[in-house]
Amino acid sequence: MQSQRRDESSDDDEAWRVAKPKIKSAKKRTPLQRETFYEGAHGDAALAAWREESAALEARVEEARAARALGSATIFAKQAWALEVADILAGRGAPEAFADDREGFARRSAARADYAFYGVDAGNPVRLWAEEIGSEGQRRYVVAHDHAFRDLYDRSDARHYYELIREATPCRAYFDLEFAVAGNEALDGDDATRAWLATFADAVEKAFYAPTQLFREHAAAADALGFYDLCPDLDVQLRLELDGSPDLDAAIPRFEAAAAAADADEAALYEHLAGVCRRRRGEPFSAVDHVDGVLQLDASTDSKFSRHCTFALPDGALFADAVALGGFVRGVLAASPKLRVVRGSDGGLETIVDASVYSRNRLFRLCGSTKRGKQRPLVVLPRGALAANAGDDVLPEASLVVPLAPAARLLLARDGEAPPPEPADARRRSAPQPRPLPLRERPSVLAEGRLPSRFPGRTRERNSQLQRLLSRPFSTRFG
Repeated sequence: MQSQRRDESSDDDEAWRVAKPKIKSAKKRTPLQRETFYEGAHGDAALAAWREESAALEARVEEARAARALGSATIFAKQAWALEVADILAGRGAPEAFADDREGFARRSAARADYAFYGVDAGNPVRLWAEEIGSEGQRRYVVAHDHAFRDLYDRSDARHYYELIREATPCRAYFDLEFAVAGNEALDGDDATRAWLATFADAVEKAFYAPTQLFREHAAAADALGFYDLCPDLDVQLRLELDGSPDLDAAIPRFEAAAAAADADEAALYEHLAGVCRRRRGEPFSAVDHVDGVLQLDASTDSKFSRHCTFALPDGALFADAVALGGFVRGVLAASPKLRVVRGSDGGLETIVDASVYSRNRLFRLCGSTKRGKQRPLVVLPRGALAANAGDDVLPEASLVVPLAPAARLLLARDGEAPPPEPADARRRSAPQPRPLPLRERPSVLAEGRLPSRFPGRTRERNSQLQRLLSRPFSTRFG
């Protein structure tokens, strides 16, 4: 069955549905007559006709198989109709009839016929999409099997499509990052994006994942030596330096040179950082990687920074739905005042994260699509492993908020909502205390328990200078 599309100018679904081609019932083969088995012109003609009819039937069988493998794509004028039909095609029945019972009955009957023909295929699931068809945001809704929609999307000349993130549907972490360039000329969008992704990854790991051995030993040593007192976001800064594919061969000499030129207290910090980098050569620092685990799509213009990101968390974990994800994102933002780097129209400071995209049945623009009337599509940025694996795919699977594979586990608390990030102080008090990383001049009592801060005699000015140093990305600290 070929994918069908209704005329954009029509608001009535009836005419399009009536015109929808039906699957013809298969004809039985004509039995061969006895004369066919005898020589002569009559037998030859009968056999040739039978072979032609048989070939036509086989072609129709192959056509039906191809249609079943591709799936269907059906377009509706109303979101409620699309949701109803999607439930039927997924084998979940249908909700109560609409006021126009005749219209609802016809729609559900057509959907049940499609369900009987296509069934439920985990490798080609039914998905929900939307197409922007008007300059003022008018949309129509598409219920399509994944293969059928990709075929439609690949053949589309003008793409203005969105993914419909349905209410109560498990989803990946996704972000809409944006700010106006006017008034923020000094703000680097790439740096702001990295800072947010590293902060989010740190919060997710501390809330839901067991830390790596390297991270545990780093945290124990940094806690005992007082490094967190100087730089509360030291863990995030290390993620910025170590996630992805860092240039460790250049970072280690910088830290060693800084340690040689610094006083004893600062030397301990730089030796610690050099030790983490050396260990990072052979083992991971982060359980949640904010570079290789994220696909970034960009649609920035000269007047606006615009980026979409989807986060593929380890072990296939998903958030319970967009609303639960939104609660978690707002918690991370509230606990991270340093992320307020955007000068808003009222002169106040804001974050680059648009927290309004976590509503129910939200539409999120697809890779390769533009807003109606705009010229800048979302394109994959060549950053991280997911971008490398995407290749030339028009619609990479990693760019979808709702993945094709079901959730391996949901990130949920007992009350059904995502828990807020655990405060760093509470995490350090409850964290195990493994052997700290080796330092050149490590106090002999370090392994026996917590030590007082190594910096009690510092003046406020010197502490402020070191704080500013540690708050910058490591790659910019040493020229």
